[in-house]
Amino acid sequence: MTKFNSNRDLDTLIKDGWLREESCDNLIVAVLDRIRREMDRVYWNKNQKEMISPFDNTGATYENDVFVIRAYNWDENTMPNFDSENIKVYWYKYSGRGVSVLVKPGINVLPAINEMLNDAIECIRKEEEDDVE
Repeated sequence: MTKFNSNRDLDTLIKDGWLREESCDNLIVAVLDRIRREMDRVYWNKNQKEMISPFDNTGATYENDVFVIRAYNWDENTMPNFDSENIKVYWYKYSGRGVSVLVKPGINVLPAINEMLNDAIECIRKEEEDDVE
């Protein structure tokens, strides 16, 4: 079930041309969990401490060249929690709770998720490699 915080949220998404994709909610939760694990691993290797995760209700944000992850924001809930070129994901308080997945029109969602996952993991690993060089 789609959970939006106001009609304005839904109106904005429709106006911008993004489409709700209900068939992949569970898949996207698993993909985001994979991204989270890779982020946690790289952060630990670089800092020897746990990351304050934007996947939790922490207020944290993480950004790279492929995606942005924003923790649930109590003040402004119109920004997607996960934002990439072709996929936007909203959740309530914690990743995996009340998930809404949006895709650009004309995008084949499964290949888009696969491409986004591969690009995301590559970009996260590049951060680790940059520290070694």
